[in-house]
Amino acid sequence: MFDDLPPDLDRLRTLRVWHALWVQRIDAKIAALQRRQAEEENGRRRRPGPRSGSSSSASAPTAPPSRSMPATATWRANGAGR
Repeated sequence: MFDDLPPDLDRLRTLRVWHALWVQRIDAKIAALQRRQAEEENGRRRRPGPRSGSSSSASAPTAPPSRSMPATATWRANGAGR
């Protein structure tokens, strides 16, 4: 028997509850990490592979993305609001 445990029943029961709570926290963390790892693996499997085909997007020039101007900026640019 271990001599480092409390000698009375009340403290032993308190220690038992504390221990059970810690085991529960550890189990919850393990389950969360297992779910996250499974989701990451599932994401890797579902990720589409590289495109295959005769045309390459690198060879075709593309225009830079257009930026839309807020309505208030267009309104002021046209001289309105003066």
